[in-house]
Amino acid sequence: MKLLLGFLVVLAAGHMVLADNFNVVCFYDTFSVLRGGSANFTQNDLETSLQLCTHLVYGYVGMRPGSYEVVTLDKRQLPIFQQVRELKKKYRNVKFLLSLGGNEDHSNPEKYYGLLNGDVGKHQAFAKSALDFVRQHQFDGLDLAYQLPTEEAIKKRSKFLSNLSKVSTAVTNKVKSNLGLSEDSKKPSAEKARTQMSSLIREVRNTFSSNKLMLTLTVLPNVNASGFYDVRSIIANLDLINLAPFDFRNPHNSRKVADYLSPLKAPPKHQLRNPNANVDSQIQYWLSQGANSKQMILGVPAYGRTWQIKKVLKNDRLPISSSLGGPAAGDEKTHKRGLIGWSEVCKNVKSMTKFEDKTFGNYAYRGMEVKGANGLLVTYENVDSVTEKAAYAQSRGLGGMALFDLSLDDFRGECNGDKFTLLKTIRYKLL
Repeated sequence: MKLLLGFLVVLAAGHMVLADNFNVVCFYDTFSVLRGGSANFTQNDLETSLQLCTHLVYGYVGMRPGSYEVVTLDKRQLPIFQQVRELKKKYRNVKFLLSLGGNEDHSNPEKYYGLLNGDVGKHQAFAKSALDFVRQHQFDGLDLAYQLPTEEAIKKRSKFLSNLSKVSTAVTNKVKSNLGLSEDSKKPSAEKARTQMSSLIREVRNTFSSNKLMLTLTVLPNVNASGFYDVRSIIANLDLINLAPFDFRNPHNSRKVADYLSPLKAPPKHQLRNPNANVDSQIQYWLSQGANSKQMILGVPAYGRTWQIKKVLKNDRLPISSSLGGPAAGDEKTHKRGLIGWSEVCKNVKSMTKFEDKTFGNYAYRGMEVKGANGLLVTYENVDSVTEKAAYAQSRGLGGMALFDLSLDDFRGECNGDKFTLLKTIRYKLL
């Protein structure tokens, strides 16, 4: 109780310093202010969260193909970016960053390969444009949530379907060739991709350094880091590296198979499981390649992934590979199929069959046999599993944790009356 009271006193003062310089990186979906009803994430909600964050990352901006100029994804983002100047005056201990990409820049996604394949001149042009945008809105730096291809989840396939997939890929490549697509948009070899990514990061750092601006990297879910990042060559040019070791299986990349959202350690071996699809393996890889542990930020999702259950489950232990019918409907916070915010997770799973494990993760389901309800399976994080990840981050000497994102946490206290449940869990445990 004394610890909690002490925390609240310091919180009220608006000044908090984490022990051992732990960082709490808060990702903020700028489109959340456009949602209606209880899903609307207001300026007041944002300022409440800022008392718990050390870094606020505004997501996301994109870039124009060809010129690689940094641009907004929607003109309605501009008033939100214009608030940064005043927020910086009120929250002087918070760093405000602008994030590029984040898998939200859907127009001509091949342009990310185009920039990656480009020469130093293109890298410098991008860096200059990013600098201009960041300085215009007085951000403290840029986060590169660079959009790259993702690894597929392991699937059960017949020989016929495997051969059909190969034929489909060959036809697609032939069509692209016939359409005369630019060489710049083609996937580079792993060696070239790593070299080019190092060059891009170096040019942005060189451009930003004289302005004393930060540069961070966010490694998005399911990106093969070894194929795109030469860790030893980039770490000196980055302030922080945000890892997003979750969504290894989701209802879009794995419509018929569900598994844990973000296991801390590898779950028991299974033919449908990738032994490296867990937090510990991802962190260990970066550290083994020379990353400084204090640079590494462990990300956790503030949402649940949902599948439809179309038939009576033959087996209710993960991985579940029968009876599923792809993504279920989203909620008013996400408006995205297969995705619900944490407040909806918390409310829904109370009446569902639950399996919770602080190391592997949590899931709950409502079967077809429940009258008047659709069958539903949800994988999610909770206070216990986030607490376990915070303990892991401390034991590994990591630089902190990140929440993806603020607007999906229970920012209204709808479930248990406590606002920002997961964010507070991270903050309390890193004190």
